[in-house]
Amino acid sequence: IAFLMFPVAIFLMRRFSIGLKITDTNLKITRTLAIENIPEKLCNIGDIKKHFDEAYPEFRIFDVQVVYDVTRLTQLALDLENVVDSKKFCEKYKARKNVELEMIPVGGARCCKCFC
Repeated sequence: IAFLMFPVAIFLMRRFSIGLKITDTNLKITRTLAIENIPEKLCNIGDIKKHFDEAYPEFRIFDVQVVYDVTRLTQLALDLENVVDSKKFCEKYKARKNVELEMIPVGGARCCKCFC
């Protein structure tokens, strides 16, 4: 039965995903290069820029930024992206249905109705 259900499941997923208009925001084209684990002694902006100018003369270097701990910055960027996407969704919902969405902070309400 599994051999029969697997192709049917793929067919149904393809059929129903055609109408979804999903854009992957993680595939943004950028010219940014992130290099990790450069020792602090060698982390000089002038030396880094000179290295790339010598090693890759066909590419123009516009700017060099040195960042030491980007974990918090990465999380903040993801949070900002989520907020922007949520705001766009709410604006489209309000324009379509003329009703403003209301957030009700209730923990566990999705799992069990008794928490409401």
